[in-house]
Amino acid sequence: MANTNVPESNTVEVVDGAVASVRAARARWAQTKPLDRARLLDDCRARFFRVAPQMVALGQQMKGLADDVQPEVAEEWAFAIGTLKLFRVYAATLREVAAKGRPTVKGPWRTRPDGQVVVEVAPVELSERLSLGGGSAEVWLELGITLDEAKRRQGEHWQRPPAEPPVMGLLAAGNVPMLVVGDILHALFLRGAVVVCKLNPVNADLLPLWRETFAPLIDAGCLALVTGDAAAGVRLCTHDDVELIHMTGSHHTHDAVVFGRADANAGAAGARVVQNNRPITAELGNITPVIVVPGPWTAQELRYHAVQLGSQHGLNAAFNCLTPRLLVTSSSWPQRTALLDELRAFFAALPTRRAYYPGARARHARACAAHTAELLGAPVPDDALPWTLIAGLHLDGPEHDVAQEPSFREESFCSVLAEATVDADSVDQFLARATTLVNERVWGNLTATLLVHPETAKRHAAAVEAAVAGLRYGVVCVNTFGSMAYVTPTLPWGAAPNNAAADIQSGTGMVHNLVDLPSPQKAVMRAPFTVGSTAPLNLLWPKTTPLLREVTALEFRPSLRAGLGVARALLG
Repeated sequence: MANTNVPESNTVEVVDGAVASVRAARARWAQTKPLDRARLLDDCRARFFRVAPQMVALGQQMKGLADDVQPEVAEEWAFAIGTLKLFRVYAATLREVAAKGRPTVKGPWRTRPDGQVVVEVAPVELSERLSLGGGSAEVWLELGITLDEAKRRQGEHWQRPPAEPPVMGLLAAGNVPMLVVGDILHALFLRGAVVVCKLNPVNADLLPLWRETFAPLIDAGCLALVTGDAAAGVRLCTHDDVELIHMTGSHHTHDAVVFGRADANAGAAGARVVQNNRPITAELGNITPVIVVPGPWTAQELRYHAVQLGSQHGLNAAFNCLTPRLLVTSSSWPQRTALLDELRAFFAALPTRRAYYPGARARHARACAAHTAELLGAPVPDDALPWTLIAGLHLDGPEHDVAQEPSFREESFCSVLAEATVDADSVDQFLARATTLVNERVWGNLTATLLVHPETAKRHAAAVEAAVAGLRYGVVCVNTFGSMAYVTPTLPWGAAPNNAAADIQSGTGMVHNLVDLPSPQKAVMRAPFTVGSTAPLNLLWPKTTPLLREVTALEFRPSLRAGLGVARALLG
């Protein structure tokens, strides 16, 4: 049994000991069979379910959520559901590997007219069918990968794990606990590494609960968890025995790791000198754009999508790398003002949130100083930030002005949502111009969304498909959002390929991709324009927290009793 009460230090000795422990266990981990690995994950999953209420309570405390049934607490239970699913699907995949040698791809394979291979990978279970409402999710492979090659190479990491696992240093995310699990499982099972994971200081209080959760893997020797200050992070990333690095965080952290802190922001990007030559993968930030395609939206549809947009922005107090931060609209769309008014009304009703993530207040101040910003919501407590809308920017303005616009160049990572127009005479022209301008003028390339009315999609199908293909993002969503793609483990998650270290944008490399398709270019997720009469995510819905608490039990162990609990929460 792992000791979960070891006092933690900020000294590099903690890191040295952790690296030595996982390095010494490499041979043992390499010899652990898939079925035995699956059993370890079953144990981790059961342990996590037991500590999930404590995880939720700590998150609630950190975020200043006093009432344990208020809608905002639902996000903590959503993270718990996602974590339980990750443990479950990785264990199921290991069992499939033991039986068949590699995971099965459930959906069809096809080839686009240009030869690009596309593979449908979701939905594969009821929860995904419900969340997508009849939609689907695909993986688009890099051009040049043939259909025969793709089928031959699918599952190669599961089939041929390294005989001597490399040692990976993992700098974990600080905003969402679920990301820690996703990164660890991908590193252990698809990268085939042994892992030292350093928790972000924001989440240091979760260390005992993570050690309890991961005790089976810690005892197996393949994983060590540490906390510490910047010195501990530097030691981990420069340790002689650490061969790989993965991080989830900001591009500033990436640059410090790659170029060294003294050189991270010195001079032009091309003049930087790489100090760390280890293979480094990273999932960093993004100014997530939502391209609102002009169409004949009804008043109800405007309200529906305002609730969806506002809720996606407000999730986790806007401290997500996939938080929508820029609406891209057509200046000639008659309903543009009505959509913005519905957004204003939603934010005015949405309780403001504690700005718990470091630096948020300064970033918010910079955004407000550069614009005429609308501050929305109830009176703001001392430790909270208002929901903030910056409307009427111009994405197709003069190049110099656009280059200086902070809403296009800096991820605010706080409660600021900007709106920018594009001039166009037609839907086809808008889609083409918006795609080009978002690619060229908006920082980051992690995930983007297109909102397309079904009549518009039918009449302008070729232009919509050209936009999906043309958006240079790792994850492109149609009528849904990156949060839904992230919780679909068969989809790859990460930035568009080929970001250079000197201009890293949203990072390099991808996680998830559980069926292990070779050389993914992007994930594409599609959903209906509306699913029912009310938005599936609504941060104002009072039943959300009781419902997701019951769904957590259903995800852990499906049963009639758990199903009745979900029904009572829905009806009560």
